[in-house]
Amino acid sequence: MRFQLKTFNGLSALIKQTDHYKHSREKNSLLDKVNWVVSYILDINQKNNNDITNYVNISSQKLKSTLGNKYLNVINSLEKEGLIVTNNKYSVNRFTKSYGLTEKLFKGRQIISVEVKSNRFAKKLEKHIKNQQKEVLNNPLYKRVLTNTLKIHFIDEFVHYIPLPDLIEQYEVNGNLVTNYEDNRFQLNRYTEFGEIMKSIDKETDAEQLFKMNLFFSPSRSEYGRLYHFICSVPSRIRELMRTKENELIYEVDMSSAQLTILILEWIKSGKHNKAKPKEVDHLTQLLLNGNIYNYIQTESSHFRDMSYKDLKVSILKIINAKENPGTGNKELMRLFPGFMSWIKRLKQKEGHQYVSHIHQKAESDIFIDVFEKLPNDMFALPIHDCIISNKENIETIRDRLIERFKELYGAYLNPQYSYDRVFKIKKVSLKDEDLPSYQENLFAKQEYGH
Repeated sequence: MRFQLKTFNGLSALIKQTDHYKHSREKNSLLDKVNWVVSYILDINQKNNNDITNYVNISSQKLKSTLGNKYLNVINSLEKEGLIVTNNKYSVNRFTKSYGLTEKLFKGRQIISVEVKSNRFAKKLEKHIKNQQKEVLNNPLYKRVLTNTLKIHFIDEFVHYIPLPDLIEQYEVNGNLVTNYEDNRFQLNRYTEFGEIMKSIDKETDAEQLFKMNLFFSPSRSEYGRLYHFICSVPSRIRELMRTKENELIYEVDMSSAQLTILILEWIKSGKHNKAKPKEVDHLTQLLLNGNIYNYIQTESSHFRDMSYKDLKVSILKIINAKENPGTGNKELMRLFPGFMSWIKRLKQKEGHQYVSHIHQKAESDIFIDVFEKLPNDMFALPIHDCIISNKENIETIRDRLIERFKELYGAYLNPQYSYDRVFKIKKVSLKDEDLPSYQENLFAKQEYGH
């Protein structure tokens, strides 16, 4: 498989007009390096479901190891032509300079895939990938993730996951309402790319070939234990078309209100020593174990009452994770849960607001990754942050093990009479045959035309 990079149609023509290209001895290599920068920015944004205009951190070490000692010549050429913008802010050991694509580059242009032209640059990319492969495949956790990724079958039903066009405008003409739509190019390209990779994974049996695929990325863990891998980034509409290669439906077991649940339980652990108010602790515990925390907040607060469940959840988690949030929502949460929210406030003041998400990620890993690593080696399963996916045969076993792990970590701080049955829920991920668009289409044809 020849290395593929994503770029914009017409970019090569723009670069060929530059003095840098005209004076370059290795013209194909320069085009490859330019395309690599653009491809890297596109890939990171697509993985994170960010717009292509978002800035992406790329360390000087990464640029130097990939583009060579004169990597700044490539960056400067792109900047000089107004094709990328550099954010020069960085912090040692925290974050690097970041780079963004400009409107001049992407406006009116399609994202395309191109092969690497230079053999020399292709060999450099291959060397990077070989080193990456060696590191990943020597790690039992990462190797297992890749092995189970290759056990996934993908049903290619593009019509199911193609994003709907955005509503642009509505107006009246002679009393008739006219509606204009426009495709969201970023989302359309993102879903198309993920679909193409899933089709490739479906046919692949060699883990080493995964590393050469556009958008695919190696498993990794943050310093707080959270595991990242390709399937974590796959949009839910595409996940619905996944099955095992034995054509088994895939199910997931996840934690109810995971981030809020974990943070409250971590507060209760600390409250054992901080004289947390017993009534609030008991009340919150019952809400969590019954899976009613968000419903309670919505019922008891006029500020949150009219929000959809999705907006409610996003709003509350933004408040809890934000650097500062003196608004009405924060005041309402402080009124409902004064002990817990005071603890969150103290953490932010003492450790910084990001510390809140670090506590969550560490505890999440202590539950889900611990259970995943102890599952039988031949069992199909993949952790996706606050859930684990598997087939129907094994999902109940995984749920039981998650409950046991939950008890190990938090049982000492909870009333032993409480039930944990609602903490972890099982849901079907895969569409059944009768729910697939092709099935519906065939059914309609039979009903309509009798064949």
